[in-house]
Amino acid sequence: MSPKIGVVINYCTNDYKFIKPNINQVALIGPKEIIVTYTDHFYNGEREDLALIKKTIKENPKARFVEIKYYPVKPPFNEFFLRLIPRSFNLRPLYGPHYWACMARYTGYRQLSEKVDYVLFLDADEIIDGERFRQWLETNEYQKLGGMIFACYLYFRKPIYRAKTWEECGLLVKNYKIKKGDFLSHNDRRNIYRKAPSPKKSFILGIDGQPMIHHYAWARNKKEMLKKVKTWGHSQERNWEKLVLEEFSRPFNGTDFLRHYKYEKVTPFISFDNKDE
Repeated sequence: MSPKIGVVINYCTNDYKFIKPNINQVALIGPKEIIVTYTDHFYNGEREDLALIKKTIKENPKARFVEIKYYPVKPPFNEFFLRLIPRSFNLRPLYGPHYWACMARYTGYRQLSEKVDYVLFLDADEIIDGERFRQWLETNEYQKLGGMIFACYLYFRKPIYRAKTWEECGLLVKNYKIKKGDFLSHNDRRNIYRKAPSPKKSFILGIDGQPMIHHYAWARNKKEMLKKVKTWGHSQERNWEKLVLEEFSRPFNGTDFLRHYKYEKVTPFISFDNKDE
């Protein structure tokens, strides 16, 4: 009997256009469960679009949606110190946007059946190629490993602009009864990977030697990108708004403001309504 896989997807309505194709592709690998977590507020404390949440749930019956109640978590002492020191020493996030991103993943994990043998952690904008991922699973190579991180394609502005440099995203981990503290890390899923049983492997490719995940984190128009950088888990790390406004002050110039990768134009794996604004 094949091991049972559970899937946990972090979601907010900023990723509405990604969640349905994400769930549909994940369903192709035959998981035991698909859990989608969302918070009733964005991670910066702004109220979520609960009408759009309800619409999302109705449109995606293959997944079970779990709500997390947001409450303000204030730093116990000097906020500047807490921003600087935890990242320097990989201490747990105690408050703020990153804390809630970690808690969403932890809550989703807690909702899975105890009979799940492996857990696939994704964000809503990380869309697997379900058919190719299923073929890779059928090689059973993953059963030799305790933790796996995958190579991915990265997109910017539109799903036709793909970086020539591959990145990593997603995590498949053997269900080692993951502790809450493993989730609460500024390294996020990397910390879970680090704690997973050996052997482990990163930058995993499909059986054809190509990435199996399409990461659409930045495949957004101006309005969508501004909303993302205001409300996501990394909102406090850079002056994102300035970077976004500068980016959309001109046509796409073939690179991004995040990694400065070079991009090529490709036939999109999945198309979205993504007109520049």
